[in-house]
Amino acid sequence: GAQALAGINLVTVPAPRDVQLTIYQPADLCLVREHRDQPLRQGINRLQISWAGTLIDPTSLELTPLENVDSIRFMDLSFPPRTRGRAVWLIESETGGILPMEITYLTSGLSWRSVYTATLRENEGALRLESRIRITNRSGRDYNRAQFRILTGDINLADPIADLARREHPYGRPAMQPEAAAARGTADSAVMKRSLMGLEQAAAPRAPEITGEAVSELFLFTIADAESIPDGSAGTLRLMDPVDAPVTNLYRYDESRFGSMPVRFLTFVNRGTGEPGAFPLPPGHITVYRESPPGRLSYEGRSQIPYVPVGDTVELNLGPVMDVIVEPKLMEEATDRHSFDRKGEISGWDEIQRWKVEMFNSRPIPVRVQLDRHASTALWEIEHDAGEDAFEKVDRNTFRFTCPLEPGERRTFGYRLTTRHGARTE
Repeated sequence: GAQALAGINLVTVPAPRDVQLTIYQPADLCLVREHRDQPLRQGINRLQISWAGTLIDPTSLELTPLENVDSIRFMDLSFPPRTRGRAVWLIESETGGILPMEITYLTSGLSWRSVYTATLRENEGALRLESRIRITNRSGRDYNRAQFRILTGDINLADPIADLARREHPYGRPAMQPEAAAARGTADSAVMKRSLMGLEQAAAPRAPEITGEAVSELFLFTIADAESIPDGSAGTLRLMDPVDAPVTNLYRYDESRFGSMPVRFLTFVNRGTGEPGAFPLPPGHITVYRESPPGRLSYEGRSQIPYVPVGDTVELNLGPVMDVIVEPKLMEEATDRHSFDRKGEISGWDEIQRWKVEMFNSRPIPVRVQLDRHASTALWEIEHDAGEDAFEKVDRNTFRFTCPLEPGERRTFGYRLTTRHGARTE
């Protein structure tokens, strides 16, 4: 009973010798593993751990011996009354000495985002992509020399970890025991923590320095270099080695989407299927520069990258431009093939439009221009002189002209669009 335990010293759990943090995105959730060398004496030990002022969820705390497992018995985990941010483990040990242990728990307040830099070669035929991860710590706790793992994908939480961490009583009302709380539907974050650890175990670590593994519908990156990130600060870590990729300058003109100016896109393939170090690209922001002699960089624009699997194409929207001109002009409009109802009124007709398109590339490099046009009905016919290779039907209302332009080249072509209306659509 309490009198028997009164003479047992209360020992504070020592500081961790190494830490591993797995930050899950977009959930505000981090799984922490801390390895500590715990002095134990033979008999019953009372070990105390404190986390006041942090966003640690106490219901997820777990202490696991890494050696002499059969000689250790966990008797109790309690949260002393009238205190917050403190727990006491009651442990019986058959032997005395230093025992390596792992403490795991969930916390919130740690987040990451991808930061990319793309440098275009001077002729803009290729780019060099550098990828980094920026980790922000607002958890209320410093993490020194920690190894980081980041996981991207969808995770559904019954209760946000930050809300569980701020509860006055870890398991609800003071009189409620953990078993009763679980029976009443209180979120058991220890169960969630074990499931997340199981997902991680499905991704066996491998060389090189940075590894990436697919885990169910998620993707896990491991960054081997240790980094210290105090509370309230942020650190930037290299995600993967720089890669070089061929790139295409594509200028899109679509008034319904972009307005009356062409929009510049850079497209490249996230190559590497089956190659060492081939990883998907986590979502993030990318800043694009271009090499400019002598040894300078010029800013080209900024864009966002969604999650891009290996082998998929990346499209960077760099915004509207003025150095490539696309001007569709309506030259003539008429109606024809009228049909009439019994009252002699027009019930159907064809609308005929004749267009001229002028393009001009004022840039010193070759570009591709993609012009999307939209018919007002799903029944239409087109005649054009842009060349068969330049034309394609995109969907029931949209057609596209794709034209390469050499540096300084002007190009003009025309098309005649006939759309059917009213009874002419039957």
